[in-house]
Amino acid sequence: MAIPDNEYESLQMKKFGLWMIMAAVLTVFANPALSCTQRPERVVLEHMLNLDIQAAEASMLSWPDSLTKRYYDAMVSVIKTYNGDNGVDEAMKKEAISKLGKVIRSSQNNYSRKTPENSLILGMSRMYRAGLNMTIDKGASAYNDTYKSQQTLKELMKDYPDFNDAMMVMGMFELFLSNIPPEQQKKAKSLLSISGDKQKGLDFLERAVQTSGLTAPEAARVILMESNLDAPEVCRYRSLATMMKNRYARNDLLNLTDRIINLKCNIAEAEGQAVASDQYFQLDEGCM
Repeated sequence: MAIPDNEYESLQMKKFGLWMIMAAVLTVFANPALSCTQRPERVVLEHMLNLDIQAAEASMLSWPDSLTKRYYDAMVSVIKTYNGDNGVDEAMKKEAISKLGKVIRSSQNNYSRKTPENSLILGMSRMYRAGLNMTIDKGASAYNDTYKSQQTLKELMKDYPDFNDAMMVMGMFELFLSNIPPEQQKKAKSLLSISGDKQKGLDFLERAVQTSGLTAPEAARVILMESNLDAPEVCRYRSLATMMKNRYARNDLLNLTDRIINLKCNIAEAEGQAVASDQYFQLDEGCM
């Protein structure tokens, strides 16, 4: 059944908004569906991926002012930009860009006291601001932020090779660069010092799904919704798609993605194609 044009545009807008979602905040809550207390950062991400923005905001009310709180407050503004009922909220977009700029400046001012967590915030803030600036034709600023973001994250991974939360972001860089038109890839690869290797990006993302206490579910979402894989390759992720659909039942995009992936694989199998074997990925629950 065809999706009406207005519904399709709404889904695409929400998809772009979800691309901007990545992480969460610092406060302690337990997820009653789990046998452990989740890492506090993950609690808000769970709310965000389930499109429960009010719950995410409520979780932040009691936090003391900090770089982390300002970062996640900016992220809420990013999400609101693309998930309202009336399309893209341009005023909210400007607010989000402004808030991210303040986070970047604060992080740079305190860089002498850098920690892995603060380096991750700096890298991600630049990446999100780059994404927003690309939508308002500020390409030069976006490329500058993207380059600085991935340099920060490369340094982070070099200094802290077991800090797996950075894997998802590096995977996104590789994956998205591999998907841009070939005529633009050479310039982008030169500017950003990224190979644009799709398989390398997927390897980063799969590692994040299984080992990142913070970004695991967002890495799974990126694999399913942003990789542009088709049958037979995408069939490797059938169980992952079903798990994400069930876990975030309010998220219509994940529900639709699960249906599309299974449909592609069923058609390929019916036509006698050899599809990739379904792999089970154990999602890191972010337990403390």
